Amino acid sequence: MSSDLLLNHLLIGPPASGKTTFAQSLQQELGAAVILSTDRIREQLYGDAAIQGPWEEIEAELQRQIQQAVADGKAIIYDATNVKRAWRMGFLQQVSPLGLPWIAWELKTDLNTCKAWNQHRQRVVPERVIEDFYRYQQHLRPTLGEGFVGLASFNPTQDTNPAAVIQAQLKKCRRSGINHENRYAKTETHRYSRLLDFDRLMHLLALLSRYPGLGQLRDQDPATLEQLLTTSPAPVFVDAVAEIAAVLRAQQGPLYGDEAAIALDLQWLEAEGFLGSDVVTQDLRLPPLAQPDPPLFFHHYSDRAPFSRLVKTIRFILHNPLIQEEVYQEQRSFGLSPRRIDILASQLEQASILYQTEQGMLRKDIEWVLHPYGIFPEPSLRKGYYLGTGILNRSQLEQIYQLVQKQADGLDDPLATETFRTLEARLQWARFNPATLYPVRSISRGSIVSTDLLSRESLATATAGSAVETDIRNAQKIRIGRIAGAARFKQHDDLRQNEEEIWPLQIVFHNIAWYLAYEVASGPRQGLFCYERLDRLYRIQPVGKPRSQTEQKAALEAITTLQQHGYGLFLGDAVKPQQTFLLQTPAARLRSMDTLELRFTESLFAFISEGTQRFPLAQMKMSRPPGRKLASASPELQKLYSLPKAPDPTHPYQLKVKLPAWSLQEITLKTWLLGLRSGVKVIAPKKLRDDICQDHLAAAALYGDD
Repeated sequence: MSSDLLLNHLLIGPPASGKTTFAQSLQQELGAAVILSTDRIREQLYGDAAIQGPWEEIEAELQRQIQQAVADGKAIIYDATNVKRAWRMGFLQQVSPLGLPWIAWELKTDLNTCKAWNQHRQRVVPERVIEDFYRYQQHLRPTLGEGFVGLASFNPTQDTNPAAVIQAQLKKCRRSGINHENRYAKTETHRYSRLLDFDRLMHLLALLSRYPGLGQLRDQDPATLEQLLTTSPAPVFVDAVAEIAAVLRAQQGPLYGDEAAIALDLQWLEAEGFLGSDVVTQDLRLPPLAQPDPPLFFHHYSDRAPFSRLVKTIRFILHNPLIQEEVYQEQRSFGLSPRRIDILASQLEQASILYQTEQGMLRKDIEWVLHPYGIFPEPSLRKGYYLGTGILNRSQLEQIYQLVQKQADGLDDPLATETFRTLEARLQWARFNPATLYPVRSISRGSIVSTDLLSRESLATATAGSAVETDIRNAQKIRIGRIAGAARFKQHDDLRQNEEEIWPLQIVFHNIAWYLAYEVASGPRQGLFCYERLDRLYRIQPVGKPRSQTEQKAALEAITTLQQHGYGLFLGDAVKPQQTFLLQTPAARLRSMDTLELRFTESLFAFISEGTQRFPLAQMKMSRPPGRKLASASPELQKLYSLPKAPDPTHPYQLKVKLPAWSLQEITLKTWLLGLRSGVKVIAPKKLRDDICQDHLAAAALYGDD
């Protein structure tokens, strides 16, 4: 076995996978070999293998024993878990000055067997640790590119003749080394032909796609940075590269934290259109391999062609997220059974990234890189392909920016303002220039309330509003108060107290201001659904425990049903009519409603008839507008304009709408009718007609003496 003395052996497997037993079998076959175990070193140093101890001390002793084995002319069997690629490559990097060839032995013991064998070990390992290490082993499997001259495997539960398996695997390893050299003899190398550099680039891409703003998190999102670094408080970094390097070290291991190399990676990614806002479609400009001296262990993407295909695929998806989904849904609508990966392959062919003969390699790119490195989300969580949080392309981002800007400015929404500022800053980091976007649409008038002039406790302010938003999401009951001096409609306030316990349900913008939708939780109004101006309320404190999300959503559905069947936001003062209405069938609801009947002059009705969403569409009918042709109109529009003209010489055009009784008390309904002056005539209900008459008479009397 003298030919095997030059080969050294690194074992890979989770705790209780049978590594130590296999190491002994391997030692018997090799003859002059020594088993070096980190557990045995811990026992030598600290008297107990369970004592972890400082890794620096253990590593130093391991290196000493390796050098002693080399001096003694013995092969080395390194018995440790080695389930992470960073651990294996880090070890090989440490021993590389010795020039030793290594074979990776992967133990294929299944998880349940590991757990069962663990129960019979002298030192039982927590099952969670075994599960984690088993998952690590499946994540990035051993490859020759890590620095091995051969890859071997052994399954303790199936390979009943260890000696025969070992000899067969050693023979295979000798051949694989020669085959590896022949396969990559004509490789066109590039900067990422070494697996270490390739790994670092892929891990960097995954981090940047999942954590926008990485490099500035210390200032912009310190909580996320502390979570990534698993330390608090986060340290101060001299620049963005230092922060990114620290996160890479914490997340993937010290091996990937070379700041100089990361700086070059970032420069290259930016130049190739991965980091900026500009869409780059040009061919890749690949820098040459640094220090091309041997030994160079090749990986699947060491050659220029497959690497270019892979990174251009990533760049394409980065700039065109989820575009497969539209094609997928369209083909499904025609009864086809499309596959998203085939749609992606077709799109990559059209972009001259993938040749038709390379569709199989696209699957390998996804299997070998895009999923294992976390560049793609989990398969079960996606529809189409995208990177990290990048689900919008450049144009869509600009549209979202303008929409948020309109809500923040036009509706005076303090929380939207905070979101808008964050979005604007992130876009500027990504080298978008929002100032160059032309404001095609705008909201000319939104809230009549300036939040800058409100008391800080008002729910319409950013801080208090954020708290009540959290209450809504958590289904938390709260106690609210009404700000002293705030306007109130006294005719509706008989039972409303200055302070009340409520279940907040939603924040709604309506006409002129923001309102809080809520359900009264206690007191004489318990169970009543209401809307109330946000700026008139303040939050006192949470009360009791949250209710279930099922109850919260049912309450929201109830108040939405009440509001959508009426006019405005007033829902009455009594619980019983609301509950009766909610329990009725749609047909019974219509029968229980009152009819609002209006007539208009021809000149005014031309405007009124355009308001097809002023009232609930299914509850409203009108006369056909003058000059309007309905032959090609939709059935819904023909039904809406189905009332005949009334025999009224001045106001012949009719509008009839079914409304709950409480909607006829809505202040804004009366305001609307009064504003139409003599152009409208209220026919029914009689009480509303009388109220309108009295208001007109009162207004006339007010100016009667002038």
